[in-house]
Amino acid sequence: MGLWLKQNTAVDVLIGPFVDSGDGNTTEELLTIEDEHVLLSKLGQALAAKNDANDATHDDLGYYNCPLNGTDTNTLGTLQLCCHMAGALPVYHEYMVVTANVYDTLCSTDILQSDLTQIGGVAQSATDLKDLADTGYDPATHKIQGVVLTDTTTTNTDLTAFAVNYTAARAGYLDELAAANLPTDVANVKAETALIVADTNELQTDWVNGGRLDLLVDAILADTGELQTDWVNGGRLDLLLDAIKAVTDTLTLVAIADAVHDEVTEGTTTLRQAIRLLLSHHTGKSSGGGTNTLVYRDIGDSKDRLTYTVDADGNRSAVVRDGA
Repeated sequence: MGLWLKQNTAVDVLIGPFVDSGDGNTTEELLTIEDEHVLLSKLGQALAAKNDANDATHDDLGYYNCPLNGTDTNTLGTLQLCCHMAGALPVYHEYMVVTANVYDTLCSTDILQSDLTQIGGVAQSATDLKDLADTGYDPATHKIQGVVLTDTTTTNTDLTAFAVNYTAARAGYLDELAAANLPTDVANVKAETALIVADTNELQTDWVNGGRLDLLVDAILADTGELQTDWVNGGRLDLLLDAIKAVTDTLTLVAIADAVHDEVTEGTTTLRQAIRLLLSHHTGKSSGGGTNTLVYRDIGDSKDRLTYTVDADGNRSAVVRDGA
């Protein structure tokens, strides 16, 4: 797509460069390019001389300023310009003629127009939409105007059915409460609450007078006294403490560390072995550099920990590990 031109608008376009037809390099700066020398094709139709009667005038470096008028740019779409002057190579230019709104939106301060023709894939009446905007919408309140309200409402069958179902359900719940001997009204709830308060007062009295709660505390004290006796006489608690001590004696720091180090990390390699292999690779002596076999010693230099078989690029094809 060529340069954009505004529809029905006069414009000066720069055409060229015109260069000598002999050497294809020397610029032609003294050509007389009249209106009939500049041919236009609109939308691929037959070429015709431009409508603007002004000649093209040289600007610089073989480029010429060519005036076009509103008739030359009156057709939307492609516009082909051709000019072939004697002694010069032919010149061609392509343009795209667009509406004033599109051109000014991209090249000036206009806003691209977007007209609504469909909503949800259905064509809309522009008249209906305009009527809504003009009379049905109040921009001051941002509300739709003209809503008709009725003085009375008709029967709402859905709401009526809900009320009937709710009443029936409520009656059923009350029947279930009654069958379970639960209070179904405020008066019964108050009566039940009074009975609960009376019972708790009785419990408090029993505490002072050696009643139910006091007897319960005595029974607890008796059981704990038995436990205290068992402690002294090597009974239940003493045996339990002995068992706990026997277990904790085996849980030394050394035993815990050995268990962690001997945990398998991958395959059959333990954590202890993995540490040895890593230390050998990163800190031990090595040999075989530049050959197909690389050997890494343990940090005490007492044995080969890792033996790699590698190619010329250093890629490993086999690995022998000794983490013992």
